[in-house]
Parts: sequence; C-alpha cells; structure tokens
Amino acid sequence: MVKSGKTKTDGGNAAGFTLVELLVVIAIIGTLVGLLLPAVQAARESARRTSCANNVKQLALALHNFHDARQTFPLGGSGGKGQYVWTSNQSTDCNLFNWRGFVLPFIDEQPLYDLQKAHMRSQGQPETISDYTSAWRAAFQNAPFRLAAIGALRCPSDAGASMNNVDGGASWTLNAGSLGTVSSYFASAGPEGMNSGSASSLCNVTSGCTVYNQGEYCASGITGGGCGVFSLRSDRTRIKDITDGTSKTLLLGETTQGAFPANQSYQWRWNEPFSVMSTIRGINNQTSVNYYGMSFASFHGGGAQFAMADASVVFLTDSTDIITFCRRGTRAKGELIDSGGQ
Repeated sequence: MVKSGKTKTDGGNAAGFTLVELLVVIAIIGTLVGLLLPAVQAARESARRTSCANNVKQLALALHNFHDARQTFPLGGSGGKGQYVWTSNQSTDCNLFNWRGFVLPFIDEQPLYDLQKAHMRSQGQPETISDYTSAWRAAFQNAPFRLAAIGALRCPSDAGASMNNVDGGASWTLNAGSLGTVSSYFASAGPEGMNSGSASSLCNVTSGCTVYNQGEYCASGITGGGCGVFSLRSDRTRIKDITDGTSKTLLLGETTQGAFPANQSYQWRWNEPFSVMSTIRGINNQTSVNYYGMSFASFHGGGAQFAMADASVVFLTDSTDIITFCRRGTRAKGELIDSGGQ
C-alpha cells in the first residue's frame, strides 16, 4: 500500500520553514544579488568598452586603407562655402562627405556610400558644388542616408539619443532642422582653436600649453591646414607629413552627447561638417553641448578611447597632463612628450 508522502515531525506537525528561517534565506539571497550585480554591471561595461575599442580600431584601419588607396587621409569636414573663408585650393565646397563618409567603403558600407551620390543625382543635384543652393540643401537634408545606423560609428556606452534633429539655426546652411543619426567618434585636430571656446579652454589657461589659430574653427581657414592630422576643411594630410611619429600622434577619439541629453547639438550627426575635435579642453571636460565647449569624452569611466596615427588604440585617462595631451595632437611640431604624463 502506498502511503501519503507528507512527512510528519515527532510532534505530528508537517515539516516546513519557520518565518525566521524564511527571512534569513531572503536576506542571504539579497546579499548575494547585491554582491553579484556590480560585478555583472562591470562585466557589461567591460564588454562595451572592448566593443568601443574595436570601433576605434576599425575606423583607424579604414583611414589607413583610404590613405593606401588615395595616398592621403581624407578631409576632416566640409560645409557651405558662404560660411567660412576657405581658399579655392583648399575647398571641397559643399560636399556630402566628412572623413566618416569618405571611409564608408572601408567599413563595409559601400552601398551607403553609393546611395549618397545616387540620391543627389536623383534630385538633380551634384555630389559637390561651389556654393550651396536651396535645392541642394533641401536634397541633402531630406536624404535617406542621413538616417542610416552605422554600428562602427557609435560607442555602445553612449547613453545619448541615436537620432538628432536639433536645428542649427538659419545661419547653418546644411543641417538646420534635419534628422540624422549620431556618431561618437571625432577626428583629432590637435590643439587648434575653437573660436570663442579657446579662451576658457584648459590648454589656454595652462602655462606652456599652446593653442594654435585661436580665431578659427579647428583650422578651417588656415592655408596648409592646422597642426593636427585633421582640420575642418583644408589640405589633406599624408603619413609622411606626421613627422612627430605616427605612434605618438592622435588620429581620432571618442566623445559623447549623452552628457547633455536635454540639449543636444546638431554637431553630433555622423555626416555633419563639424566632425573634428580639438584637444584643448582635455578629456571628459565638456562644459556645454555647444561645439565650443565640447571635448573628447566617454562614459567608460576614467578616460576615453583613442587611435594613434599608426592605428594603435589606447585608453587615455582623465588625468592625462593637458600639455602632453595637446602635444600628442600635433603632427609636426617636434615637441617632446613626457611619457609619465601618458
């Protein structure tokens, strides 16, 4: 005969947990969760940081592949001819591409690269013009390629919005009020002036640190280019021009819009002409969403990812000496770099 499976204690009552025992178990579980959760979060951030470093490496290699194909690095950016005084020998005039757009074929985005040109042709507009027109601007603003999500251009730790439609104002000829996806990565212009943002920069207020071309937007109007590998729009840089050494010169780095989620700027869009960053504010030292207050930055904690001109990837900390950081930004100044300052 099969008997009931209920077990009785000597006192005849069913065995079970007392309230105290249950509370102890719950407390133990809570303690374990409290101990494990930070470790899980740290593991996730470590994975995001590794993914970001891979993005930086991929973009650096893409720039080198572009150089191999064209014998020069691409232009840093482009914009409306009427806005800045760019000489004819420097100018790409109004162009669909900044450096990110130029390297699309080298990050497995050839169809997107082709789509940009195909769209403009379908609207009866060329890829490049000497001065923008309302029709060219409208075709550029409404182009479907602006909405493309490009994984290699976004740091997974960036908490900001993936889309941006902030109006740059009537004076901003190309991007006012148009929607576009965001990029986390900017090319290095070295310690170039950021116009009205130069005076308050960490470099400018530090003795021995030099801000070059203070009245410019990252050397946008300087014949022969700026002091870094990239400038907004000027002569293209070749590897042989980096006489300070490719392993000692910054090529690109990351920044984040997520620090200012309520007041995003139009400069974050991946095909925005302002696609280069000065080193004069240091690392994780953004003072505003405005371009003049931006710096290289990240949410990784303690620093940000960078690629050197030899395509190696380094993580530079917030404590990196500003003079050392800015000297890493120049390509041919012959400055000594204190390795102890990172």
